[in-house]
Amino acid sequence: MRRRDYLRLMAVVAGVSATGCLSTLRGDEGPDNTYLGPPDDPPSEAVSHLTYGDAVPQVEMYDVLADGYVSTDLDSPFFLTFFYSFCPTECIWIISSLVHAEAEVSEAGVEEPRVLAASFDPARDTPEELREYADRMGVDADAGNWGFLRPEDEAEAEEVIDDEFGVSFSKTGDGDLYDFIHTTLVLLVNSDGYVERTYRNDSPDPHVMSDDWKKLLEAEDEAGAEPEV
Repeated sequence: MRRRDYLRLMAVVAGVSATGCLSTLRGDEGPDNTYLGPPDDPPSEAVSHLTYGDAVPQVEMYDVLADGYVSTDLDSPFFLTFFYSFCPTECIWIISSLVHAEAEVSEAGVEEPRVLAASFDPARDTPEELREYADRMGVDADAGNWGFLRPEDEAEAEEVIDDEFGVSFSKTGDGDLYDFIHTTLVLLVNSDGYVERTYRNDSPDPHVMSDDWKKLLEAEDEAGAEPEV
């Protein structure tokens, strides 16, 4: 059994057990399904999106860079964010911050992060547009560690990004000149499919993200081999 499936099973067991015995798996600092301790600035309980310790929904979307479907059910850590290429401000900063975080990790000689960026504007974010956007933003589309995910239509964008991940977005304006009011969010997800960190500000700090990435890799490495059941 893979560690992800094992921990999801254990999370269910913990929900019906009062013994607290599962706390020995990862220590007392954070939930049993995380490797890093709680963040210094935890999100408000009022937010609708995923936060520290939450399981990431297992969904598939078309990745225009890989020309195939990609699942969020990965066996390695990754960053996950949500954007649209016509965004004039926040999305540019988000993708740029991830590009700079990737560069810092690479310069440190550490394994480069997997990055999945899901668009909620499939009408304008065609495969051609997203490939051009990747080039403009300095994303190496041929490296294999980036994915630009595109829902088939607006209904799927709503169903997956809003309903599954809790990332809200609403269209403003008419015709082809519309924009979105949307949640700005980057998630750092561990190998078992649980959120380790959330970055909510419009311009997330690439130094913080690269440091968190390195810490997560070290923590997962120290955790050793997956449990046998």
